[in-house]
Amino acid sequence: MDDSFGHDLIDLIYESGAVPRLWPETLAALAREADAAGAILLTYRGGRASWLCSPGFHAAIEAHLSTHWALPAVRPKRLLAATHAGFLRDEDLFSPEEMATEPLFRDHLWPHGFGCGLATAVDMPTGDILILHVERPLARGPFEPEVVARLDALRPHLARAALLAARLGLEHAGATAEALALIGLPAAVLGETGRLLRSNAPLKPLTASLLRDGGDRLRILDRAADDMLAHALAAPGHHAARSIPLPRTERRPPTVLHLIPLRRTGRDVFEDGSWILVATVAEARPGPETSLLSALFDLTPAEARVARLLTEGMTTEQAAARLGLSRETVRTHIKAALAKLGVGRQADLVRLLHGLTLGGVAPERDPTAS
Repeated sequence: MDDSFGHDLIDLIYESGAVPRLWPETLAALAREADAAGAILLTYRGGRASWLCSPGFHAAIEAHLSTHWALPAVRPKRLLAATHAGFLRDEDLFSPEEMATEPLFRDHLWPHGFGCGLATAVDMPTGDILILHVERPLARGPFEPEVVARLDALRPHLARAALLAARLGLEHAGATAEALALIGLPAAVLGETGRLLRSNAPLKPLTASLLRDGGDRLRILDRAADDMLAHALAAPGHHAARSIPLPRTERRPPTVLHLIPLRRTGRDVFEDGSWILVATVAEARPGPETSLLSALFDLTPAEARVARLLTEGMTTEQAAARLGLSRETVRTHIKAALAKLGVGRQADLVRLLHGLTLGGVAPERDPTAS
């Protein structure tokens, strides 16, 4: 889906996941891809926000970031409320009348020659919120649909890499032990073929119910999930990156394993490892958000919407009626989702996605509240 980018940009994205000081270079490359003036990566965790931006954009954005993107603010509120599994333009979130009266645009962006934004948000299972935003000069005009599609294709890679970088604190970790400790999530460093090189303390409680060291490679006790891991380890290049869902059982909570390739200097940080395997435990929620399904499992927005409706108990016909699609189109989306999640039947898909919830509704969490 993203071969048009070549391996260099995707390798740079994953290298930045392990070596967060490279994010400015990665954001500059994304800005060039979108023909934008600059790009910003924001992470929100536990009520705290961290951000990085592309070089040359720092001075322009630093003076106004507290107005544009610090919580609470109108742009992230609209973006998060949209729960869209992809990138959205300002024009998708605000009417022309709203822009004309909104202080953000009227008093801050437009007077400085900006006001054409394109952004995506990912609400991770850990509770981390990731926002990636690119900004164009107002005179350049809105982002074209083909630009939105190109960035949508990069979104799963960006989500996995940004999760790792956010857990490293958007700063460089100098050694494997330090880096694994900073992640703060169950994690392991794997060799080229998946051999376990090192793990951190949070992974140990999951070992008995989830993983075992097979000697030649780390193995997942769930056979279907282990097959997905083996396939990913054998895949060429960036196609190997994968998020593997595991439903809850009596012995473990619902979990997602993220296989993140280490590229270039990322191998220096993790002692020449080839992969980082990070486990995230799903928060309580009524079902996986379409944004999360799209970002982690490479589902298209349409496939994610169909999968979400199936977890709510809808039949194929009901989902088709809700989305205004033909039954054949919905079945096509279901077939694609089955392949990407590594299951063979619709019932297995629903069971797996239900297993990524804790069966109850979490207390309402408003990330834009002060």
